[in-house]
Amino acid sequence: MSVPPEVKLLPARGLFERARACSRDAEYLKRRLERMESSEGVRGASLTPTVSRSRADVNGTARVDARIDLESANRERMDADYAVIDYACAVLYGEDNRGGLSALLGAQVADLLWHHYLDGKSWEDAALTVGVAPRTTYRRASAALDLVDFLTPEVVMAGEGSAT
Repeated sequence: MSVPPEVKLLPARGLFERARACSRDAEYLKRRLERMESSEGVRGASLTPTVSRSRADVNGTARVDARIDLESANRERMDADYAVIDYACAVLYGEDNRGGLSALLGAQVADLLWHHYLDGKSWEDAALTVGVAPRTTYRRASAALDLVDFLTPEVVMAGEGSAT
């Protein structure tokens, strides 16, 4: 997993806050590219020859070019965002989806953190989604993040350690 070294050195709260920012950024870029693509539309080529002195983008190729340029200009940024998101998901669920906080503290706790940090929900909305009382949310989240700091993310990803 090619995560920037400075991300691996962050405490758990910093890691997940960084993942939250990356998730927002990746979603923003994805939606922007989708809007650009949807504005391209499908245009058929005209079968009748016309002479036009207009500089208008008759075929819509300028829009396609603009989207492709934006995508290639932001490829490294998107890749970096997804690397941090993938790393945070591995801490939550393990690299093989059989470890992480889910194995140590249960899927509900891992899902709670996922909904808040990676899905961008408020703590209250994340609690409702997972089926936990909002007051319990903060305690569970804090305990989970403290456990990641205590065991290290790599140990948590493997699902090793003791949650007691």
